[in-house]
Amino acid sequence: MLISGIFLWSIVIVLSVIVLKKPGDNYRRALQTFFTQGRRVAVRMPLALLAAGFIAVLIPQEFIGELIGGASGFLGIATSSALGSFIPGGPFVTFPFVIALMTYGAGDAQMVAFITAWSVIAVHRAIAWELPLMGPRFWYIRFASSVILPLLAGVLATLLWAVLGK
Repeated sequence: MLISGIFLWSIVIVLSVIVLKKPGDNYRRALQTFFTQGRRVAVRMPLALLAAGFIAVLIPQEFIGELIGGASGFLGIATSSALGSFIPGGPFVTFPFVIALMTYGAGDAQMVAFITAWSVIAVHRAIAWELPLMGPRFWYIRFASSVILPLLAGVLATLLWAVLGK
């Protein structure tokens, strides 16, 4: 968390210096964009965290640990991949939900597979956008070529944690 914070602040400082050196009111426009986006996040994030907490509490903790816990192995990775592919919504919904699942016993590698499936497969996005706009052939080829990725990500995460430690 500290490293990512330092990294992000470094980017902000470098970009601020670049924007300040440009002529015009770019800095004011950048701050306006920040405050506009910040208001949206400030309203949504607490609600998303609260909703994810409620969802995680409704699912029995023992069930989470057995189904997608660290000891669930490849079956847990496969289950997490399937579940992640059906989670609708953006990161304001998904990441608080993943944090809540991890708090209640979901395994790290299983959550890597979950997030990968959410971002790569996304059934809700396929139904709303890909099938109507790109057609079923495109969707089938994209799905068939990417369905293995969450499984690979979960297995690779397991191996990396075993080699590198937690």
